[in-house]
Amino acid sequence: MAPFVFLLLGAGLSFLTQSSSAAVAIMLTATAGGAIPIELAAAAIIGADVGTTSTAAFASLNATPAAKRVAAAQIFFNLTTGVISFILLPVLLPVARRIAGAMFADPSDTVVLAAFHTLFNLLGVAVWSPFAGLLIRRLQTMFVSADEAISRPRFLDPTLAEVPAVALRGLLLEVDRMMTVTFERATARLEAPEAGERNGTHEAGVLALGQAIRDFISQLSRAALPSETVEALPDIIRCVQHIEEVATESHALLSERSLPDAASDGARWSRLQAGVVATLQTSTETVDAFKSEFDMEMNEVEDAYQAIKKDLLEAVASGRLAVSAAEAALVKAQRLRRVAEASLKAERRAAPWMGLTAARVASEAEAA
Repeated sequence: MAPFVFLLLGAGLSFLTQSSSAAVAIMLTATAGGAIPIELAAAAIIGADVGTTSTAAFASLNATPAAKRVAAAQIFFNLTTGVISFILLPVLLPVARRIAGAMFADPSDTVVLAAFHTLFNLLGVAVWSPFAGLLIRRLQTMFVSADEAISRPRFLDPTLAEVPAVALRGLLLEVDRMMTVTFERATARLEAPEAGERNGTHEAGVLALGQAIRDFISQLSRAALPSETVEALPDIIRCVQHIEEVATESHALLSERSLPDAASDGARWSRLQAGVVATLQTSTETVDAFKSEFDMEMNEVEDAYQAIKKDLLEAVASGRLAVSAAEAALVKAQRLRRVAEASLKAERRAAPWMGLTAARVASEAEAA
């Protein structure tokens, strides 16, 4: 019972001081003065190492997901090592005595405790080393932010690069996911600006996913590729670039200033916004249908943009609007137009290959 009480005492001291070193120093001093038997001091040292996990827990409360995962790793390590060390305390303390005796002729209790503390940490490393990969994989599923969830490829695997035809299918699925995520968030930003302010566009996650796709293409390009894959890769790369432009431009819209009432007619802004949203919802399944839809939607956006631009220039000329306010409004209109252009260009690049892949999958299913 007494060792368990001192285990809790060590954990409490470490919690109060927020330092395991301070708690261990207190135990060493008390042992050197003969106030605490070495067996109980060793239990308190284990408790101090367990208690120091509170420091990592507190520090990670408002930290990034990566910092929270590091804190979780430290907590897992110290808790499991503490439990094992406490169970093996009758074995570890004599081993620590032998280690201290091998180094010094007549080691004091403080030296033995120092050796025991070192042995505690070495035991933790020995216990966790075989499970390091498992721990890393488990930690990667914890505290995942929205950006991290987006940035992690779902359809790309290094082994796919060995089969180019399958790799192309994986690339197209990943690009389609990237496009869907980006366009959905851009649409939400346009249709509900307040929600966009709170939730953002997850630009960082989209850009990270784009880089992951590029890295996979670089790996894929090291081997000989079939002609179909060679033809598709340039379009895939350009498609990724256009999707990234949609992400960055829609993200920039979050910081645009509110438009003055006299800037332009509200109906024209609504028309421009509706036109941009329509481009973000274009289907890429059939190439022929997409070509006519592309021209129609882009013409609608361009007409709305030109009408707004005309209003702004007339407002400045009549003195109803300051030049700086007109410029700010025009920048916002230009960003909206760029979102539409980039989204349609991305879909135009993807359309032939998405349609081809869908047709092939249907053909294979029918043959099977």
